[in-house]
Amino acid sequence: MSSKKKSSSSAPATPQPSNEYYYNDGVLQSQRVFDQGLNGYKTETYSTPDEQYLQNQGTAFLKQTLDGANKAFNMSDAQKQSYVDAYKAPQIAALNDSYNNALGSAVRSANASGMNNSIGFEKYRANQIEKNKAQGLADIENNAHLYGLDLPNRILTPYVTAFNLYNAGVSGEQANQAQNAEIAYNGANALNQFNLGNYGNQLNQYQLNKQNNSGGFFSKLFGG
Repeated sequence: MSSKKKSSSSAPATPQPSNEYYYNDGVLQSQRVFDQGLNGYKTETYSTPDEQYLQNQGTAFLKQTLDGANKAFNMSDAQKQSYVDAYKAPQIAALNDSYNNALGSAVRSANASGMNNSIGFEKYRANQIEKNKAQGLADIENNAHLYGLDLPNRILTPYVTAFNLYNAGVSGEQANQAQNAEIAYNGANALNQFNLGNYGNQLNQYQLNKQNNSGGFFSKLFGG
């Protein structure tokens, strides 16, 4: 009585696309997941709490920059003058202190020498002390005028700095997320290649088993 041949095992199932989840210190950073509806992969990246904090700070910096720019380029003449006056005030005060010190020293010297009411003293006062003060005031007024012309840019500078910090933070986060996305992409690809390799080996073994179980060409030819 001839025994029945063992039935061949079923063909290996085609491997499903692999998903990859990348965690860093227990925090999900990126994932690459196959979407059956789209019939393709979707890659998503996530911010860490620190990155989210920087995002929030960056958004605040950006708002301050825009608000600052709006204020800087829409100042009234009175507002501009208040900035110019505030710029001049400490310089004028320092110049007056220097003038008073110089004049006081000259008067004391003139009194000591009996020259206080002399023509020589008056010429010295006019040509040196008063002239230096007038030149100093002229320089302050000229610089204040230039300051007023450049005022919008000066006011905007700290906001531009904040905006640049925001951009730097965004660029750094984008670079991190791109790197995280690449990790998930490479991980999913590696798993797919591994699964396809296993599938190929299983398929080859299945076909070999099927051929052996059927007895092969010579077995059928000679009634084996």
